Amino acid sequence: MTSKKYVHKTYLLSAYEKKDKKGKKGKKGKKGKKGKTKIPMPICLGPEGDRTDFGGPPEYLIERHVPFTDTGRFDRDRPPRHPIQDDSAWYLHHQEVTYVKMNDAASMGDLDSLQQCFHYGGKVDTSDKYFKTALMVACAKGNTDVVEFLLANGADITIRDNFRWTPLHHACLSGQLDLVQLLLRRGADINSQSLNGATPLIRAVQTSSPEIVQYLIEKGCDCTLENRKGDTALDVAKWWADPRVLQIIQAKFASLRLQARTKKKIKRRKEVIHTEGPVGTSDTSGGYDITTGYYGK
Repeated sequence: MTSKKYVHKTYLLSAYEKKDKKGKKGKKGKKGKKGKTKIPMPICLGPEGDRTDFGGPPEYLIERHVPFTDTGRFDRDRPPRHPIQDDSAWYLHHQEVTYVKMNDAASMGDLDSLQQCFHYGGKVDTSDKYFKTALMVACAKGNTDVVEFLLANGADITIRDNFRWTPLHHACLSGQLDLVQLLLRRGADINSQSLNGATPLIRAVQTSSPEIVQYLIEKGCDCTLENRKGDTALDVAKWWADPRVLQIIQAKFASLRLQARTKKKIKRRKEVIHTEGPVGTSDTSGGYDITTGYYGK
């Protein structure tokens, strides 16, 4: 499905791709085979999805939780009929049912509506038209309580949106260290790459969060991973020019170079010992003496 019926050609990704050569017409005027259009990422369409029970709205719309309270109970113009007996139920105004998007509820921190949705069988990983789930939105907004609530209800931390971002990418870009720690404790992939090859470390560098950068490095993230442009986290740190982040990244790359040189020295020393002579000897054959550190006598 190329969505040419609904999206203008200017906004189609296929309009900017390299087009295949069309087939030449035959002798009888028949046209050749048309080239197939390849879509590098899913097109964002309105989420039709499954509808809720009893003819309700689509799954991404949940019922808004409205507390059933008497708004006019303490109004001086509408006093209760009896000062002792609570007869509010006889004259309460029932609220009409309204709906809110699940991602909007997660963004606003509306835990009551989310809890009511999951209580009646709502799916926690329901996505919007951009393939973003409530967990991604909560991580992007920095709502720790909502993230913990969604994870407790079985939210998937490995799910990806249309740009192949995971919830960890959104948490790193929001600059929330507690969310990053929470997601990694739950088993999030620290080296997951997005559509353009960006890692959570690169997102943390872009948001100038030295605490998150340091934490990801301590947890063993791969700093040498490159995006599609061939840039590492060090290159991105130089572009954003945050001295705190750049110092951390440079120190990590310096340690990686030192480890590489040390491994090379050890490898060369083992090769010399293996080819020149036995270990611990000092004969005239020119072997390496590990006790003295010299070759030969």
